[in-house]
Amino acid sequence: MSRTPLPQHLVHDPVAVERDRERLERLCAIALGIVRPLARAALVDETARSAARLLSGNAVALLNETLAEQQVAPAQIALFEERLATALKARGAAPSEQEVEAHAASLADALVKSWLQVLLDKREAGRKLKTSELVPAGPDDKSRGWSAFWNALAPYGVASDDIYGGLLRFCDAVADERTAKNGRILLPQELEVAAQELQEAIHADVL
Repeated sequence: MSRTPLPQHLVHDPVAVERDRERLERLCAIALGIVRPLARAALVDETARSAARLLSGNAVALLNETLAEQQVAPAQIALFEERLATALKARGAAPSEQEVEAHAASLADALVKSWLQVLLDKREAGRKLKTSELVPAGPDDKSRGWSAFWNALAPYGVASDDIYGGLLRFCDAVADERTAKNGRILLPQELEVAAQELQEAIHADVL
């Protein structure tokens, strides 16, 4: 029995698939070195806050049991947890190196893929990317498809300002002449960006 041929857009070229994999791995390796400190800080903060919630919960339960009729107010609990978390961070509450590496790798992967998806969505819209569209205008930029970018990175516990700074440093590294080919940055799925345009977008936002 003959089979109906697949539409051309569903046929995957093994060479192209391998090329895209290598390009994506290269981008993620660049991003990993940039986001590792952000991932570490996020985990330190989460470790301290988790410990503070646990200790606070035990202390509040004991106080409520002792005070009986006068319960600890929620505002007091929140303030206590915040101060306790700050103290724990100062004392060096820290995750393991394995946790840091795993979180950093996942964050780097999400940053690269989310950035690429914004660019690919613009390309699918059938028009050439403008320089101003290569990076968000700032950490609060929810326009031009960047809302999905921020949503994808929100679960990693890194502030938007830090994500934004990390993205700019990543793009600057990608636009470096050592990673660009003949002034063009070759990205997965046959997406190309001029290194000069990406650098102009970065510096325009920094200014």
